[in-house]
Amino acid sequence: SGLARCWTTSTRRSSSAGTPTFNSIDQIGGKRVVNSGSVGLPYEDEPGAFWVLLSNDIELRRTEYDLEEAATLIGATGFPESAELIETLKRPPSSEEASAHFEKMSADQARA
Repeated sequence: SGLARCWTTSTRRSSSAGTPTFNSIDQIGGKRVVNSGSVGLPYEDEPGAFWVLLSNDIELRRTEYDLEEAATLIGATGFPESAELIETLKRPPSSEEASAHFEKMSADQARA
């Protein structure tokens, strides 16, 4: 989608190394837009929780956590797609893979 492209383009231009693909700070329609990315689903070849600290400034951040413990806890929930979620947390998709996935989702929704 155009918005996904905007976020991807924005990230390449305005974020620091190690932040996820969809973290961005941009101006859209005269308003500042901050996308914190996804705490639970990283998109930058690197596991961790990605988030934004808002104060007088905007800081894109990443926090490491115990992936094995998280995998154990997720697996114990009985969530139907837990194996897929655990795999994604341990081996996040690249920014290119994430962009392609969201572009496909957008195209599929447009056809529906």
